[in-house]
Amino acid sequence: MKAVCLVVLILGFYYPLYSQLNMTDSLARYQAILSAKQKYQKVISGNSHAYNGEEYVSPIKEKKEIGDPYYFDYDWLEGIVYYDNQLYEDLALRYDIHQDKLLVEYSQGYESIELIKERINYFKINGHTFVRLSPTSDQPDVKEGFYDILFDGNLKIYVRRYKTILEIMDQQIMKVEYINKSKLFLFKDKRFFVINKKNDAFNALAEHKSEIKRFLSKENIRFKSNPELTLVAIANYYDHLKKVK
Repeated sequence: MKAVCLVVLILGFYYPLYSQLNMTDSLARYQAILSAKQKYQKVISGNSHAYNGEEYVSPIKEKKEIGDPYYFDYDWLEGIVYYDNQLYEDLALRYDIHQDKLLVEYSQGYESIELIKERINYFKINGHTFVRLSPTSDQPDVKEGFYDILFDGNLKIYVRRYKTILEIMDQQIMKVEYINKSKLFLFKDKRFFVINKKNDAFNALAEHKSEIKRFLSKENIRFKSNPELTLVAIANYYDHLKKVK
C-alpha cells in the first residue's frame, strides 16, 4: 500500500512538470510552423508573377517508374529564375529533363506549376546555371531548350542534359526506366561544335591543337574519364593561351 501511495505521489509531482514541458514543446513547434508559413507566404507574394504557368502533369501514367525524370534529384531544390525579364529568388524548383520543363512548387491547389519556357532566360539550381538556347538554320544540332553552361570565357561550354525512357514488361507490369543522357557543345566564333570525342575538340580548336594536346598529356587528363571536366580544362587553357598571346 505504501508503495502504491509513493508511486501516486511521484506521478502527482511529475505530471504538472510533464504537461508544462509538453505544452512548451507544442508551442515551440507551432511557432516554428507559423514562422515557416509566414516566410513561405512572403516568398509567394514577392514572387507571385513567377507562378504564372500551367499545372504540371506527368506524362507517365499507370506505369511503374524506375528512377525519375528530374535533374539531380526528385526533391525540390532552392534556386533562382530570370523570368519575364525579372529575377526571382528563393524558389523551390524541379527541372524535368525528360520533357525539358522547369517546375516551381506551389501549394495553393496544385503540387507544382510548369513555367512558360519561352519566358525563361536562365535559371540556377544545384550550383548550375541553365540558359535557354534556340536553334538556327545552320546549327541543326542545337535544339531549342535549356543548356547547362559549364564555362563562359573566350569559349563557351554547354551540355544538354536529358533523360530517355525505356519501357520494360516485368511480370505483366509495364515499367518505365529513366536513362541519363547528355550532349556536349563547344561554342566558338558564333558557331556550335558537337563534342563526342577529344578529336572533335582538337578540330574545333585547330589553331592550338598541338599546345592543347601537350597540356592534356602533361596534366594526365583523359577525355573518356570525364568528358565535361576535360572540356572545361581545355577551355581554361585556351583562355590562358589567349592571354599569353
